[in-house]
Amino acid sequence: MRSWDMMRTHVFLEIAVEVNQEINPEHNSYIGRVVTGDRFVSSHETKEYLKNTFAAACCEMEGAAIAQIATKERRSFCDSSFYFR
Repeated sequence: MRSWDMMRTHVFLEIAVEVNQEINPEHNSYIGRVVTGDRFVSSHETKEYLKNTFAAACCEMEGAAIAQIATKERRSFCDSSFYFR
C-alpha cells in the first residue's frame, strides 16, 4: 500500500471518530487493533495480556469464526492489519 493511501485512510478514520463523537457523545470511539479469538474474554488479566502482547484496543469472536471457515473452505480472508502498523 502506498504511504499516501495509508495517510488518507487514517484521516478518514479520524474524521469518522470525530463525527461519531459529535452525533453520539454517550458512545466512545477508538482507532486501533482488534484481536479475535475463540473464547469470550471477561477477566482483567486476559484483557491486559491481549493489550500488552498485541497492542489490542478490543477483542471479538466473529472474525475468528469467519477466518476458520474461510481456511476450511480454502477461500481468501482479508486482513487489513497493515493499516495500523
